[in-house]
Amino acid sequence: MKKTKKMAAALALSAALAMGAVPAFAADASVGKTGSFADGNDNTGSASTALNVYATASQIQATIPVDITIVTPIEGGTITAPSADAYKIVNNNATKALKVTKVQGVDNAGWKAVTELTNPKNNMSATTGEMKLTVKAGSSAAMSIESENATSIPTEAQSYFTAPANGELGLELAGTTSVKSNLTANTTYPAVKITYTVAVDTPAA
Repeated sequence: MKKTKKMAAALALSAALAMGAVPAFAADASVGKTGSFADGNDNTGSASTALNVYATASQIQATIPVDITIVTPIEGGTITAPSADAYKIVNNNATKALKVTKVQGVDNAGWKAVTELTNPKNNMSATTGEMKLTVKAGSSAAMSIESENATSIPTEAQSYFTAPANGELGLELAGTTSVKSNLTANTTYPAVKITYTVAVDTPAA
């Protein structure tokens, strides 16, 4: 059996205002200092650009929405999230599949990612509210998103949580919220972040 090694990295997104996409772990092209054109004859001039090549071994070439907005009643309750057609990881690697291996919530801006909502809600430690969230891909079972522990994607669900080469992985969020006091209507609140750990198999050196 051919040995492989894992390359792993984290992609993060926040449940907040705008929908956008960001490249993950790709080296940026850059421009250094400028130089002047040297005068020649007949009102001509010349200058040269030294071209440096940056080599990267990264196989992770993917994008993910960096901000999404979910909707919840002002008093807390069932959330409405973007569809899996809109909320997705896009794998731009032409030859390697990308697998999600773990998912974890990150407490942020007075919100907590929990497995069970605190009852009564006045006893919650979060200053704004709690989110009990799950994520699924295709026909997979829903995976819990919590801040205390990362949720590992089980072997039987890995095929669902895989973006094929030059393919996409749609993600479906669901859950409920609980808030200490009613939120202000028609207002967007920064909330918990979700961190995905992904990996690709590459030939061993």
